[in-house]
Amino acid sequence: MLWMVCTVPGRRPLRVWTTGEAEDPAGQFFDLHFGFQPTTLIGKRRWFRLPLWIRYLDWENPEAEISVEKLLAPRRRTPRGRFCNFIYSNDLAIRAEFFVRFDRERAVDSLGRVLNNRGQRPEGRDGKLAVLRACLFTIAFENRISPGYVTEKLLHPLQAGSIPIYWGAREALSDFNPEAFVYAPDFEDFDALVRHV
Repeated sequence: MLWMVCTVPGRRPLRVWTTGEAEDPAGQFFDLHFGFQPTTLIGKRRWFRLPLWIRYLDWENPEAEISVEKLLAPRRRTPRGRFCNFIYSNDLAIRAEFFVRFDRERAVDSLGRVLNNRGQRPEGRDGKLAVLRACLFTIAFENRISPGYVTEKLLHPLQAGSIPIYWGAREALSDFNPEAFVYAPDFEDFDALVRHV
C-alpha cells in the first residue's frame, strides 16, 4: 500500500509505504516506511516496525473481541472442550506436515479448507475465535518465517485463551510473553515438539 501525503504547499508530497505482509517496496524510493521487518539499512528515521498483528487489535474499545485490555488481562485456567485446532485455507507443506504428525498422536480438529477432518468450517473471525476458545491448543504456523513477520496467527489464539503452537519469526518472543505459547523453532524436530505438547 502506498499513501501520498502533501504536507507543505509547493513541495513534493511525502511518499509513505506500508505493509503488514512479508514484502518490501521492491527498489522504489519512499520517504517513510512502515513494515514488519525489525531493522533496515535505510535507518531508524525512515523505517518503523509495524507488525501485522498490531492492525488486528481494537486500540480504543476495551470491550471489543480483540482489544488491548483483554490481551493484557490475567489469564485463568478454564476447562476446554476440545484439545487442538488447525484452521487454514492456504496449503503450506510445513504446517500440513506438522498437523498430520500431531494428529497421529492425538486428534486435532481441522476446520479450514486444508486437511479438513470435521466437515465444517467456522464462519468469519467470530466463528474462528469461538473455535479457538473451545480448544486448549491452536496450531499457529505463519505462511513463512521472515524477520519481524508476526501476524494474527499468534494473536488470535492468545486473545481466545488457547495456547498457540507457533512457528514464525523470533520477534514473537519479544512482541508477546514467550511463556504464553510454544515456540516451535526451539525444538529439534516435530517429534520433540509433539512430545513436549
